[in-house]
Amino acid sequence: MTLSVLSLPAAAEPHFVLRAIPLALLRLSVLEFVVIAALLIVPLEFTAGRFTTGWAVLFAYPRLYGAWLLCAASVRELGAEC
Repeated sequence: MTLSVLSLPAAAEPHFVLRAIPLALLRLSVLEFVVIAALLIVPLEFTAGRFTTGWAVLFAYPRLYGAWLLCAASVRELGAEC
């Protein structure tokens, strides 16, 4: 589920609602939860149109970074179980 955002960072809005399921199921600290949730709810129109040149392009896809953090947290949680 989390990897679908990593393959299509400009996916439609409903795909990002599905990220709430693994986010709610993981045992995260409050800070981790807030950072990941905040990155996942930023609208693409707000960032992609604003950050278009130079190093600022790195800020254009906060959802992608949120998905990477969610994936890393999921993998960390799986490693904790073993």
